[in-house]
Amino acid sequence: MAKVTWLILLGMVVLCAGGKADDPVEEDDVLVLTASNFGRVVHQNEFILVHFYTPWCGECKNFAGEFSRTARLLKHGKNKNHKIPLAKVNAETAKNVATEFGVNSYPTLIMFVNGHPWTYDGNLTHHDLHEWVKKKVLPPSVEVQSPQAAADLIAGNDVVVIYFGHPYTPEFDAYIAAAREFEDVHFGHTAHPGIASQYSISDPSTPKIVLFKKFEEGRADFDGKFTLEEIKMFIEVNEFPQVMIFDSKAARKIFSGSHPCLFLFHEDDEKGRAAVDSLTEAVEALSGHILIARSSVREGYGQRLAEHVGITEKDVPVVMIIDPGHGQQLKYLLEREINTESILQFYEDWANKRLTEVYKSEDPPLINDGPVKIVVGHTFHDIVFDQSKDVLVFFYAPWSTESKEYLQIYETIANKMKRVPNLVLAKMNSIANDAEGFHIAIFPTIKFFTTKDKNSPIDFRGERNEIELTKFIREHLTVSWFDPNPNQK
Repeated sequence: MAKVTWLILLGMVVLCAGGKADDPVEEDDVLVLTASNFGRVVHQNEFILVHFYTPWCGECKNFAGEFSRTARLLKHGKNKNHKIPLAKVNAETAKNVATEFGVNSYPTLIMFVNGHPWTYDGNLTHHDLHEWVKKKVLPPSVEVQSPQAAADLIAGNDVVVIYFGHPYTPEFDAYIAAAREFEDVHFGHTAHPGIASQYSISDPSTPKIVLFKKFEEGRADFDGKFTLEEIKMFIEVNEFPQVMIFDSKAARKIFSGSHPCLFLFHEDDEKGRAAVDSLTEAVEALSGHILIARSSVREGYGQRLAEHVGITEKDVPVVMIIDPGHGQQLKYLLEREINTESILQFYEDWANKRLTEVYKSEDPPLINDGPVKIVVGHTFHDIVFDQSKDVLVFFYAPWSTESKEYLQIYETIANKMKRVPNLVLAKMNSIANDAEGFHIAIFPTIKFFTTKDKNSPIDFRGERNEIELTKFIREHLTVSWFDPNPNQK
């Protein structure tokens, strides 16, 4: 609500002032917004999709073409209802705007519907983005006009939610608001008494919500208060099986919603099947307390997740709780034999905060005396939190082209500064190692852990070149500085 209020107030102030001197320019069918015109432009458009980017973000540059292509599709499409403006804003020069909407990774895409923000978390392709925008523009619920139409809607989709009752009521408004929150659920509404009777709704004059699903009991009836929060919670609890197969939909539910989840990583062998049986027996006791999912480590989303949390084929079966809701993905490992009792005890220990997080780590190098120190998970605290040294850490991903390119500049700076006392330039492979206390999601990321406050490192956000990074180091260095190359201009 605060975000919406901020947008409306800022838009009204600018409109009342009559100022249009800062109208956005257009590049490749995309509006270019600034901190000064952002609120006004968003306020003036019922729908607008905004790309938050930074000049140094390689993925942002790669995505720019897809975003422009989406803009052209929406701008020149035949359906007038889909002519939605697309815009971009430089989060470096409009930091207050990025902060207002919690943007801390790039690219970030936010769709504003009457000023209300909806973050896009799908694939960065023009096709997926175009389809997502169209869905946001269209009414989230379709009117169901006959018993056959209701039967077809339910038969043709895995999860369907239907509102039984008259529209244009506070209950219906809350239902529509909740429907806008979901990407993979189909919604309908009807006041048809024959449809209500078909699905055993005894009093069609009283609003009812029913969720139909093609698994488990097949149906769930809403019995809470007609508020956005309670309707949303009802759908979230019932839209997936008690044990999810980890795929793109499950990934969005767990990680976009920041929901803790108990995972079983397994293969289809004797041990894996026994672990699945044990988990199945534990489900009834766990359901409603924590999300549950299982996955292979050999393919698809499960393989990518296993790599991310440090699980390999030789480790399975493995039970792990992943909690993505604390600024980093906290991980807890069941270290006993997997059976129903141990799984239930594992959950109880986690719920009562009796477990210690686990962190990925490579083996530390035998020799580590180069200009750039190699940091792994096991040595992160010893090297980075050395109170006698300012430590600059380059967090990278081996597959990131931008990481590879910028690492060369970083190594050049390290060579030039190797004689500066009590200054350490280090690097960490953030795919193979965890930095305890820090979740790194953008590659590369550079943080300066100075002796002034090791727990609050300073993020480097400047242009990624030798001059700017050297300037950043000198500005924030707390140890004694001298020019390591006095003869170089």
